[in-house]
Amino acid sequence: MLRLDTGSDTSTFRDTTAQRGGVAYKYQVKAWRGAELSGGSNEASVTINRPCEGATFNTEPADVEVSAVPIVVASTVEDYFVLFVRPALDSDVELPLSVTRGVEGTTTLQDPLSALPKDHYRVEKYPVDDPADVDGDCIDDLTELSNIGSQNPLNHAPSVAAVDGAVAIA
Repeated sequence: MLRLDTGSDTSTFRDTTAQRGGVAYKYQVKAWRGAELSGGSNEASVTINRPCEGATFNTEPADVEVSAVPIVVASTVEDYFVLFVRPALDSDVELPLSVTRGVEGTTTLQDPLSALPKDHYRVEKYPVDDPADVDGDCIDDLTELSNIGSQNPLNHAPSVAAVDGAVAIA
């Protein structure tokens, strides 16, 4: 619960911090008078429209077999790869670890942390000329990869302006 003093006796509230498109935010307004809290309003749910309504991104990657760790995949400069990890095999949780541009011949995809057995990893391959939006922020993966530091293809956070400073940490 967030307790926010709006400094006003009006019955409206505008959330200027909600940014992630496609996420449902829930609100309930309660009034404080001294130390007493009112019963509160009915709960309201709002889903923010994604800023890229109507934009299309590749949603059908080619799956790439993971046969060993380190993960080495056949590649060309026309491909890029997204490496996913499942920390526990009995879990449904799967996290994207890296986005890597392909090179001619083979490309090595690495877990930036300690390597796990091959069964923990999954790889998706996308064509460079039809990129995806893995983090769902309405900016394609390759645009974010080329702007690493102010953007990140695995983080749906808004871009960081250079005047505010920027750093990319693996």
